[in-house]
Amino acid sequence: KFHRIALGGVRDEAELRGHRRTYIGSMPGNIMQALISMKVNNPVILLDEIDKLTRNAMFNPSGAMLELLDPEQNHTFKDHYINTPFDLSKVLFLCTCNDLNTIDRPLLDRMEVIDLSGYTVEEKLHIATTHLLPKQLKLHALQQPDLEQDGNPDAQGMSAEIADPSGLVTTQDKQGAPPLAEASLAECGPNAQGQLIVDAHHLPYIVGAEIFEPDLAERLSVGVAMGLGVTATGGQLL
Repeated sequence: KFHRIALGGVRDEAELRGHRRTYIGSMPGNIMQALISMKVNNPVILLDEIDKLTRNAMFNPSGAMLELLDPEQNHTFKDHYINTPFDLSKVLFLCTCNDLNTIDRPLLDRMEVIDLSGYTVEEKLHIATTHLLPKQLKLHALQQPDLEQDGNPDAQGMSAEIADPSGLVTTQDKQGAPPLAEASLAECGPNAQGQLIVDAHHLPYIVGAEIFEPDLAERLSVGVAMGLGVTATGGQLL
């Protein structure tokens, strides 16, 4: 079985280890609650956004994560509420993060890091055409025979100029802009056959102006230097 635990903003290790029964409103931690809800001792637990754990002078939930993820220790994990050792060695923990630099080094040493590269423009184009566009068509009640799709040559321009980050969140947000038929109607109206045609020059009116400049290196003039910026979400020519 599978269970997801969101760690974004977690600042108290009691959310993972549970509260002692001496406190009013005490309850087991998120780990034991997940096991109780699934009623198995060998599930797959996704610890989402582990790099977003919050710590200060009083709280450091990363310390509790050390015992959870260390196979030499988690076979005697003790939740403060249950107060009985429990074997977590059969649980498969998967962690996700955007930036490894914000994770404590001792905690990172207990993980096996798998780097996943961002999507290329071709991959984003395929995913947008196969999954994201049908989702938006269904959301806005635009289905056949209301819409005829004659290829999708403009999606590549939108991916490179407006939704450049390596993920798909920006691409999906831009595709979820005002419905395509409504935006096209406001710009040019139907043609002589009563059809609404959306092409490349309608993109600025539908999803906004260009944010990124693709192929910047090919347009450099004499005396202008080119730089490369590399971040956790990809890179860009400067």
